[in-house]
Amino acid sequence: MISTVKDQLYAMDLFGDDLLEQTQHNITRFVAPELASRISYLKGNTADYSSSYLQALFKNKLRVLHIDAGHEYHEVLHTLTLAAPFMQDYGVIIMDDYQDREFPGVPAATLDYCYETAQGRWVPFLAGANKMYLANPVYAKLFQLFLCKEAYFKDSFRLSRIKDSLVLITQSKLPMKSAVIEQLIQNQLHAVATASALEILTAKARSQSQTALEAEQAHLLK
Repeated sequence: MISTVKDQLYAMDLFGDDLLEQTQHNITRFVAPELASRISYLKGNTADYSSSYLQALFKNKLRVLHIDAGHEYHEVLHTLTLAAPFMQDYGVIIMDDYQDREFPGVPAATLDYCYETAQGRWVPFLAGANKMYLANPVYAKLFQLFLCKEAYFKDSFRLSRIKDSLVLITQSKLPMKSAVIEQLIQNQLHAVATASALEILTAKARSQSQTALEAEQAHLLK
């Protein structure tokens, strides 16, 4: 999760009882000191965080965000609305407990955020192992194409449609041929025929996404 170059990891949790001390102890045991020094532990409830607080905290945009905070609908929607504007264009948001029947607010708020609050600037692209993964619409398809080419996943995915998005379902009981999935995803990329055309399309999506996210962030900070 942390690169060897410059990444910073922020661990935000209630850290009840002595969980913070246990976590720090385990990190000391199993993580190299140089990497461990780049982990910031923040004890608190994300429901109490504000955009201005995160603006001061994050020195760079985030490339990975794993959300396992409050599981009620309004809590999930709040966390996504608050944190997503701080993501890189190529960033990935991971929603935990997505398939847990105890927490129907997680999938409901996740999809409402994607298609209503964010108006499609974030879309689901992968679901499995009780998690759902979100990304920029173009990067979502690029990630999917990459996953389909991995030997470990070959012919094990199924495609599910959510509104205008195609979502990969991992370890499906009704798997599809990876080659078929790749073709369908390519079709959603407007049948881009050349690498240069794909780069242009990706750059265009990146620019539009970044502009929209920065505008949203500026609005939240007012």
